[in-house]
Amino acid sequence: MKTRPGIATFVVLLACIPLLSCALLPRGASDEELVRRAVDQFCQGFNDKDVDKIASILSEDYVGVQGERKEEMIDSLAGFFNIDDLTFDLSEAEIEVDGDSASVSPIHVTSSMFDVDVEVTATKVGKKWLVSGTEMSY
Repeated sequence: MKTRPGIATFVVLLACIPLLSCALLPRGASDEELVRRAVDQFCQGFNDKDVDKIASILSEDYVGVQGERKEEMIDSLAGFFNIDDLTFDLSEAEIEVDGDSASVSPIHVTSSMFDVDVEVTATKVGKKWLVSGTEMSY
């Protein structure tokens, strides 16, 4: 004898639809991925010699390697851009996220004049991650 699903079964299935859709729909990017994108934009700005790209990803409280603030960093970019073979390489960088702050290192910064590793820190401002500092890694 065949039986048809009852109304209770139908209600249970209906209740499961939102749960299943949440499990199956893609989620937004993780904080780690958003930090990687922010730092990649920062490094790519140097590689592309693009002041606007760099300035747009710096937090208002940015502090650089020599203690320079955001505006001082932006003003000094012309000097960096005069180095023809300057490159920022993130290929070996690891990301550590701790709440609303993160660090990314080592970032290899090279040219014919130097070869150093840099650590970039990022801070979450609202829903966006911004570069808040750079330090030499030793």
